[in-house]
Amino acid sequence: MGPFPLSIEDLEAFDLESWREVARVIWTVSPVEADLPFRAYLAVSRVEELILSDAFLPPQIFEHHPSQLPNVNHDVLLYERYLAGTGRGVVGEVSTAIDPSVIHIVDLSQTFRTVTAAVRTHGTIIPHKAVGYDPSRHAPYVSVPVASPRGRLLDIAHEALVAAQAAGKQQASVLANGFLTLVRTLLLGERSNISDRVAELAGREMIKRFIERNLADPKLNADMICRSLSVSRATLYRLFEETGGVARFITDSRLDRCFSEIVDAQPERGAVRRIAERWAFYSPANFNRSFRARFGLRPSDCIGAAPEHPTADENAAPHRIHLWLRKS
Repeated sequence: MGPFPLSIEDLEAFDLESWREVARVIWTVSPVEADLPFRAYLAVSRVEELILSDAFLPPQIFEHHPSQLPNVNHDVLLYERYLAGTGRGVVGEVSTAIDPSVIHIVDLSQTFRTVTAAVRTHGTIIPHKAVGYDPSRHAPYVSVPVASPRGRLLDIAHEALVAAQAAGKQQASVLANGFLTLVRTLLLGERSNISDRVAELAGREMIKRFIERNLADPKLNADMICRSLSVSRATLYRLFEETGGVARFITDSRLDRCFSEIVDAQPERGAVRRIAERWAFYSPANFNRSFRARFGLRPSDCIGAAPEHPTADENAAPHRIHLWLRKS
């Protein structure tokens, strides 16, 4: 299945009864307002031991009772990030408040009940053993503000992980390890046994993801990255040494965006300049020189030159949550 976030048209739709069947491996669900039409939307994917989900859900009540599901592996955590909507719940005896400003992790070996408004959510199921979680030592519920340094790192790492699914198994595996390391160290306070090389690769991919999200911002530079991600300048420079430095990586990424848009653009007056300025190139002379140095062509040589591409086949992967969570 392709990378998240997806548009709602890309998600599989479920009426109430089919949604109950899908959810029953973890939840007993019931709508908040029984008389209203019910439609839930979901996509799932798996990377290594992680099960990732992207969902749009109407208001409903979720109840999780491990004792009532004897054939399901409950030694897992639910990492969840609401993109829209709110919810309130209870994990064991701990009260939770969920909204887009908070990342939260719930131990699904505990009872869990939550009531939500209409929500858009990204979730990941993490085996206890993958992060060294121990219900006797760790809290059943952990939350961290998205705007905090820890939250920003976790959010970018998770986005990088789900986006990397389209780039191949090896990159997704590296980022899964990096994401689990952050969960283990930032949220659970456990030391990581992940290799330094894997941690370094994952860290660089997370920073690349941040850069890609902010390429159009003319203020994007090393200072902004260090400040936003709580990364030291020495670490940032070391991670991008192989690519010619972080400033070169930013410039080359912007030029790549420009090239992609220019070859698809209509050959009309001012089109190249508008595209260049959209990606923070404000000097036509500098832009033309940088473009030609990277691609060996002038921007004007490339406008409207995109070839026709075949449409990719639809990949409607069947649901496998029940199989993935079944006890071995």
